[in-house]
Amino acid sequence: MKPLLLLIPLCFLAFQGNEDAMRLDIATYQYTAQISTQQPKAKLNKLELPLDALAKLQSGTGDIRLYDAAFKEVPYVLSILSGEKTSKFVTAEEISRARKAGQFSELIVQIPQAPQPVNEIILTTTSANFRFDVVVEGSNDLKDWLQVGEKLSIFDYTEREHYSKTSLDLPRTQYRYYRIRVKDGAGKPFEFTGAKLSLAERGELALVEVPAEVGVWQTDAKDKSTSANVRIPAGAVPIAAIELQTSTKEFMRIVEITASDAALNKDYYSQPYGKWEFYRREGAPEGEGLTQYLQPTRALESFTLKIRNEDNQPLENVGAKFYAYKHVLYFPGDFAPPLKLIVCKPNAAAPNYDFAAFFRKPDAPSAAQASLLPLMPNPQYIAPKVPVVQRVAQNPLLLYGAYALALLTLILLVLQALRKAPGKVE
Repeated sequence: MKPLLLLIPLCFLAFQGNEDAMRLDIATYQYTAQISTQQPKAKLNKLELPLDALAKLQSGTGDIRLYDAAFKEVPYVLSILSGEKTSKFVTAEEISRARKAGQFSELIVQIPQAPQPVNEIILTTTSANFRFDVVVEGSNDLKDWLQVGEKLSIFDYTEREHYSKTSLDLPRTQYRYYRIRVKDGAGKPFEFTGAKLSLAERGELALVEVPAEVGVWQTDAKDKSTSANVRIPAGAVPIAAIELQTSTKEFMRIVEITASDAALNKDYYSQPYGKWEFYRREGAPEGEGLTQYLQPTRALESFTLKIRNEDNQPLENVGAKFYAYKHVLYFPGDFAPPLKLIVCKPNAAAPNYDFAAFFRKPDAPSAAQASLLPLMPNPQYIAPKVPVVQRVAQNPLLLYGAYALALLTLILLVLQALRKAPGKVE
C-alpha cells in the first residue's frame, strides 16, 4: 500500500470524540516501548517497526496502539510495503492463429481502439504438463514488429501438487497489436485458447532481511529431499519472502516449509505451511526464480526448510535468506510526549480512527523520522484468566490425559454395572 494513499484520512490537529473513549487499557498489552522523535511537534512522524516488534504482533497487525503521556490514544496509519499487485485488464481481440511445425505456435491479438499501456499478458490453454519459451512482439501496423519480451517462459506440471504459470511479465508497452510465439518443446505443441492483456501495477516494495540460524543441510535419499532446520532469533516474525542460494547453474525444485503449530504444542505437532517453485535457467536474468513470496506471510520462529530433489542430484552449496515486509507507522506529532507503543494483545480488533480533518496533499516523504527504543515487557500487564477447559484444549498432554481419564472412568462404570447386573452371584 502506498503511504500517500493511506495518509489521505490522517489528521494531525485534533481527534474527534470523548477523551475517556480514547484512553487505552494499557494492562491488556504484553509489551511496550518508548518512541523517540527527532523533531518535537513535527506535523507528521514516521516509525519503522523493528523485527522484535513484528515478532510480537497478534491478530495480524490489529493490536498496535500508540499513546501519549496522558494515556490518550494516538491515531496512526500503517503502511505495509508489500508491493501489492493490481491488474487493469485491457480489451483485446484475437486476429489470427498460426502454427509452424517444429518451431512455434503463434497468436496475434489487437486492441480495437486506441493503444493502451500493457505490461502483462496472461495466456489461456488446454495444454497440460509443459514448459515452453515464449517471445512477445508489438506492432502498430502488422508489418514492423518489435520484440518487447524475451527470455520468457510458461509451465504446467504436477509433482505431488499442481503448479502452473502462464502469465508473461513485460516492460510497459503501448502497441495496437501483439504477437505471441510459443516455441515448441520436447512434447506436444502449445495449444492457445486465448490471451488477456493487462496493465499490472505494484505498490512500493521494501523488504527487510530477517537474521536466521540455518542448521546443517542434510540429504535424505529415501525421501528424495534435502532439508535444514531454521530458527529466527527475533521470534515469530511474519516471513514474506525466501531467497534460495545455490551454486547449481540450472535447476527447478519444489521447496516446502514445515513448521510447528504453536496453537497446539510445537513440540508434538507439525504441519506444512506451503510449497513454492524455485528455479534457475540458463540465459535468464540474474536472480530470476530464486526469490519466492509467501502469500499470505507466515509468522514463523522455528521450522524446517525442505528441498524436493525427486530424481535429480541435490543442489550444491545450498543456503537460504528470509525477508519481511517493511512496516511503517505514520502518526501526528501534536500529542504530549513521551509517546509509547504497546503491542501483543490476542484477538485485538484493528483500530478504526475517526479523523477530524483531511489533508489534500499529504507529504509522506517529508515526515520526521522516529525510532523505537527496545521493546520491554509491560510492567502493568495483567494476564487474562484462562478457563480450565480452554487450558486443557490448548495443551495436548492434558487433552490426552483427559481422554484417558474419561475412558478409564467409562470402563470402571461398565465393570461396576456388570457386577451388579441381575443374576450375578457375589
